[in-house]
Amino acid sequence: MKIYIAIWRDRHSDVGVYPFSQKISAIKWAKDKVKEMDRFGDLNETLTVPMKTCGWLYYGCYSCEGDCIIVVEKQIDSEIK
Repeated sequence: MKIYIAIWRDRHSDVGVYPFSQKISAIKWAKDKVKEMDRFGDLNETLTVPMKTCGWLYYGCYSCEGDCIIVVEKQIDSEIK
């Protein structure tokens, strides 16, 4: 089973982890949140080759200090043992 995890890293709060069952839902949620948080027009949604290599599906940085949300895909074992 694949899940999609949005990871919100902001220097003013603890890291937030938000699971989604659909890739589109996770990326839409992340895009909406970074646009809400982008108060100074610093929004950067550029995925670099190293980011893609690490498995990132989305990257949204909304401040000059690196506050961001990323989305990754993970495979999990769905069997209960």
